[in-house]
Parts: sequence; structure tokens; C-alpha cells
Amino acid sequence: MRRIDSTRIAQSLAGLPCDSPGFYSRSSFAHPPSPHRGKEVRFRHITQARGKAPTFVFFVDPPEGVHFTYARYLENRIRERFGFPGTPIKLEFRASFE
Repeated sequence: MRRIDSTRIAQSLAGLPCDSPGFYSRSSFAHPPSPHRGKEVRFRHITQARGKAPTFVFFVDPPEGVHFTYARYLENRIRERFGFPGTPIKLEFRASFE
């Protein structure tokens, strides 16, 4: 399995240079997530977990605030940017403060 650097993943999803201030803020994403119960959904960190299938772990506040349609959007962006055609991709959303 091919490993992708965390910075490249985040840069691709945000559409910004890596050293931009406020990199993981909601406004930095090209298509920000919808608010959850009136609160902003914040992505703190993105990384690729080790394993056989490509697994990407998103540290989010709150993790239950990521709607399944937004998860699908993220999966499609990862496929489009890093070329995983026909490969199942697993996305995990965890709380930032676990």
C-alpha cells in the first residue's frame, strides 16, 4: 500500500499551501462541512493509518457532526487527488481530544 504524507493529504483537501495559517479551520476547506447542531465542525488533523486497505483518520470536533454525504465528498477528493481507483477507502472520524 502506498503511504501519503499527512501534509499532502490536508493540503489537497484544503486547496491551500501547507504553511497557510489556520490550515484546518472550516473556512480553509474548498467545500466546508455543514454546521452540526449550530456549531462549526472543525478538522484538527488528518493522517493515513497503517494497514492493508487505505485508511484515513480525521481528528474532528465533533466527530458525529460529519454527515455521511460529506464523508463521501472527502473520499471522492482523496480518490481524485491520489488515484485509488477501485480500491476501497476507509475513513474514520475521531474526536480531537480522545
